Amino acid sequence: MTAQRLVMEADLHAYVDGELSGRDVSAVRAHLAQDEAAAARAARWAEQRDAMRARLAPVADEALPLRLRIARMKAASDREDRGKFLFAFGFVAGFGLGVAIVGALLLRL
Repeated sequence: MTAQRLVMEADLHAYVDGELSGRDVSAVRAHLAQDEAAAARAARWAEQRDAMRARLAPVADEALPLRLRIARMKAASDREDRGKFLFAFGFVAGFGLGVAIVGALLLRL
């Protein structure tokens, strides 16, 4: 006698999304055959999935807008990082120069 695997709601979602492996699919199918409420929920989810795919299909085929392209976003991030570095370097250099000038003035007194 084999132990029957406990089927959770996450398993049902994964089943509807086609994300389960063979053995898990068999366990979920057996569960759905025995539990009418779970089968009805899974059927509703599948209908919702199909409706969303049909509604969003034209958008999914569109080219990615230039402002969302990864290379462009990375380049902008690199420019921002370079700007932060230059700001920090300028601040430290200015502070050091100020300390040097004040030190030189104090030594002349």
